[in-house]
Amino acid sequence: CTQQQQELQDVQQQLADCRKRERQLQAQVQELEERVAQYSEGEEHWRRQKVQYDQQSEMLREEVRKQTQEEQKTDLVRVQREKELAELKSKMMMKGLLDKAMENSETILGMGNLEEFLQVVVEEVDKNSKRHGEESDVLSDEEMDEMDVVYQ
Repeated sequence: CTQQQQELQDVQQQLADCRKRERQLQAQVQELEERVAQYSEGEEHWRRQKVQYDQQSEMLREEVRKQTQEEQKTDLVRVQREKELAELKSKMMMKGLLDKAMENSETILGMGNLEEFLQVVVEEVDKNSKRHGEESDVLSDEEMDEMDVVYQ
């Protein structure tokens, strides 16, 4: 009987060890399930954040695109205005030179140097046109004063 009792005790000990191991494994399974749940929550949070980030990025890209278009329009208007001012300045200078030529035409005709004078006028116009073609700034006060003197 003692051997049977010993075998029974061994089987009972093995059963107790198995139950203990089962509880440990169940605790590990529970811990792993909790980790999976946390991971799933984190993954869902990350997805929401990514959607929000993508939306914000798209809004920013659209805002930059609109801003760039507005800047391009503003630049185009500025360039056109500068071109018009340069053309106006050139016309005013040419008008001033022609007015001077008209004032001096009788004197020049009397002297017989009309061709020479017109050549000087053409050279001045060319020189001024080249100079103004290179300039892109708005007229300064000093230049406006010079033009007023030429125009008068």
